[in-house]
Amino acid sequence: MDEKYQLKEIKLESGTYNLIPQIEEYLINGKDLEPEVENILKTYNTNVSLSEILQKRGYDSVMARFIEVSEDFDFEDIATAVQAGLDRAQTLNPSVKLRGSPVVFLYFPNNEGAKSLRGQGCALNINDFCGKSLTPEEKRRRVQSSVAHEATHVFLKQLGVKPSEKWFNLKTFIWDFLWEEGLTTTMEVDYEDWHYSFVNDADYYIELLKDWLDPATDDSKKEMLLQQCIQRPSLLEWLSNIGMSIDRIIPDTDDIDRKFIFLMKSMNGFGYHIGNVLWQRQLDAGTNLTELVMKGSGEMSKWLDRYQSLP
Repeated sequence: MDEKYQLKEIKLESGTYNLIPQIEEYLINGKDLEPEVENILKTYNTNVSLSEILQKRGYDSVMARFIEVSEDFDFEDIATAVQAGLDRAQTLNPSVKLRGSPVVFLYFPNNEGAKSLRGQGCALNINDFCGKSLTPEEKRRRVQSSVAHEATHVFLKQLGVKPSEKWFNLKTFIWDFLWEEGLTTTMEVDYEDWHYSFVNDADYYIELLKDWLDPATDDSKKEMLLQQCIQRPSLLEWLSNIGMSIDRIIPDTDDIDRKFIFLMKSMNGFGYHIGNVLWQRQLDAGTNLTELVMKGSGEMSKWLDRYQSLP
């Protein structure tokens, strides 16, 4: 895969696929990847290829981790959790059958979890749940959760309520992100400890979002808000757990809104979890899940405004 590689439509039929043997052949024996596998890996990470990571990190380092996680990966056992994740996503709208799409298990050295392959299926990186001292049941639960999350993206697209990926303005982007990723996070069944830290600190982040979107908030105030957020204990706990410094999350730019967006959304940032809180408030108030889904993201601004008034 070189930098000129063009993404193509994923052609795999609906089903669960184990790509680890082919990736192993590539890593150990240098055997070329099949074009479809190569396309899936490039779709999974559009910024860097497997060969580029090998060159950057060194073969021995990448192989050591691959051996560790592949020895802890039991495809036949873990694949049983896939259907449970799909079944959970189906509850978004039981009257419309979720169309089948491929679910693939792959290996990528970066610290990245599951992805929806641009709405074409679900890719699960075994680096996310193997080699981490999880029990077989914990691994199955992680997979069920990841499939439910990514299948939700796919189902929203099928239902015609997935927010547009086009940029309109900052408010619309944030509202749409909170709505979609808050829902995908709500459909999960397994959470990291720092998820609960964000949830418990939700009052702060809700006010932060409202302040940021207030037309009266200028760039100097936004800079102050950003610096306060970076020092928030819940955010520091998240950074510690993902093993990244803030300068690897926030881009080097003068665009303060872009910095905030990256902090909110990168590496499963606080936006996912605060979106989950907003969804849970609506559900706890007795609103039907399918009704909320089919209304789309247009109500998110009202959810933010009514946050304190709901139980």
